[in-house]
Amino acid sequence: MDEIKSILLVGTGNAAWHLGLNFKLNGVLIAGIVARDVEKGIALSAALGDVPVYGLEDKLPEVDATILLVRDDAVVEVAGKVAQEGKLLVHCSGSIKAEAIKSGEHAFAVAWPLQTLQKDHPRPLFNTVVAVTGSDAETEQLVAGLFGKISNRVHVMSEEQRSVMHMCAVWINNYTNHMYYIGHSLLKEKGLEFSMFFPIIEEHVQLLHEQDPEKLQTGPAKRGDMGTLSRHMALLKDHPEWQDLYNQLSGSILKTYLKK
Repeated sequence: MDEIKSILLVGTGNAAWHLGLNFKLNGVLIAGIVARDVEKGIALSAALGDVPVYGLEDKLPEVDATILLVRDDAVVEVAGKVAQEGKLLVHCSGSIKAEAIKSGEHAFAVAWPLQTLQKDHPRPLFNTVVAVTGSDAETEQLVAGLFGKISNRVHVMSEEQRSVMHMCAVWINNYTNHMYYIGHSLLKEKGLEFSMFFPIIEEHVQLLHEQDPEKLQTGPAKRGDMGTLSRHMALLKDHPEWQDLYNQLSGSILKTYLKK
């Protein structure tokens, strides 16, 4: 097989909507949707041009590749139900090894988009990094070719590299967003708008294109300003769990910079 021309989507959540629409818009034939919830399957089918909807127990059409777009804790179970002998099976979870979906004599791979995927806000993925790891080099190139139709930033990498990327995505995106949530909550308590911080957030992201995070660190912990840190802790007296978090983060920054 020179390229993947037809696919079967398994799932009806955010990833299935987002990737499904991108594949459709870029000429990939979607031969069907496999859904636990028929109503959700029908809704996705309508968005993709009324493609057939199947249940997990149905006889599935033969395609070049079946793409698993289900929750991480359901990947292995669902893979065992939809895998077709001799046909390529791909899952899209960053934290699960490619070989976890091997259940017979078939090629397998993982293609993980480094992006927050929301079905209510679908957008082009041309600039989204997609990390690919497969059962062999030929499979990796096939899967990279498929996802290269929707992204200009497809990277074939090892299991360890992708696992580290997934862990770092939690640090860089998920944990940072929790900091935004805390700041948003504290500002709201005092009748202040979170939007006032958009300029500093946007400026920092822009600077990250030019400099390493180490050089961009500022604030009282970087300076060793214990007086300001103490005053901030006092302001958080009604939120002891956030006091603990503030103290731990400040301690990490102090250790990082005051030893230099």
